[in-house]
Amino acid sequence: MEIITISGDENAGKTTLIWAVYNKLLADGAESVYFNIVGADAKDFHAVIVWNGKIIAFCSIGDIADKKENNNWKYIEDGIEMALNHNAEILINALSLNSGLTEGGYKNLLKKTPKIKSDKYVPIDLICQSTIEKQIQQKQTKLDEVLKLI
Repeated sequence: MEIITISGDENAGKTTLIWAVYNKLLADGAESVYFNIVGADAKDFHAVIVWNGKIIAFCSIGDIADKKENNNWKYIEDGIEMALNHNAEILINALSLNSGLTEGGYKNLLKKTPKIKSDKYVPIDLICQSTIEKQIQQKQTKLDEVLKLI
């Protein structure tokens, strides 16, 4: 499984970008085979689609897990497990870097997970923008970047 990870600080637009990729592919004829809202605020989701013969999974929740979980990586691990259970060829997920999670820790998690080609990990970084216009421009650029990868 290849992984495209949207990373950045809190409120940089990671979930919004993943929703945009998901909706764009659905509009382009993808078939939804699984969808589930996750997270306490009902903004995040897990989904699986079939698009152009590829099974693509989405996990928009990339935050540090609740303290009751005793595992900071629980939400990200759940997304990876969901993708593997659906035999996804590509996983598009999120990684919130200012929440206590690190890119180094994430790479270690990927290396320890069977069936993941850790050398096929592609990070897409988002930066918090000062204006709505800059946010929109960044999201459009990153959306195009993700679509080219899949």
